[in-house]
Amino acid sequence: LKLDVGVNRNTAQWLALRVSTTGTLSPISVSSVTLYLDNGNGTFGAEDTLVSYATNTFNAAGNVDLRLASPQTLNTATQSYFVVLNVISTAAIGGTVGVTLHSPGAVTLASPDTVTSTNFPQSSGNATVADGPDTVTVTPTSQAPASADQNTSFSVLRLAMLTDQENAQLSALQVTKSGNLADS
Repeated sequence: LKLDVGVNRNTAQWLALRVSTTGTLSPISVSSVTLYLDNGNGTFGAEDTLVSYATNTFNAAGNVDLRLASPQTLNTATQSYFVVLNVISTAAIGGTVGVTLHSPGAVTLASPDTVTSTNFPQSSGNATVADGPDTVTVTPTSQAPASADQNTSFSVLRLAMLTDQENAQLSALQVTKSGNLADS
C-alpha cells in the first residue's frame, strides 16, 4: 500500500500506524510488516528508507501497530510511504493478502494534531501468493556393493535432496546405466 501523506498547514509528528490484513491468507503467514519512506521515485525499492521497526507481525486478529523508529515530521509537501509485507516461504499457494487502514484512528499523530476522515478506509489490493522458484540440491552417495549375486536387488545410489525454500515436487528422474553389463 502506498500512502501519500501531508498536512494542511505547519507540521505534524507521525508516531505510529495500525494496519489490518485482508485476503484469505492467515496472518501468521506474513513474517513482517514494515513502513518505508519513498526516496521520491514513487516506486518501492531497496533505495527507500525503513522508518518502522523491522520486527512487526500481525496478531491473530490480523492487526499490527507499526511504531515508527523515530517520529516522521509531516509538512505541507506530500511525502510517500509504503506498507511492505514479507510472506513466509510456506504460505499457501493461491492465498491472497493485502492491507487496510480502517479509519483515521489507524494513524497516530502527536497531540494536538488530528487525521481527517477523507479517504478512509484506505486499502491495497490483494496479492495472490504464487509458487516461487525452488533450487534443489542433490547429493548422491554411492551404495554399490563390491559384488552382487545374480537375481538379487540391491541399492547402488542414495540421493539426498534439499530445497532452498518450501517444497518441490519431483516429477521425473533420469537414470543412466554405467558399467559393462549387457542390457537384458
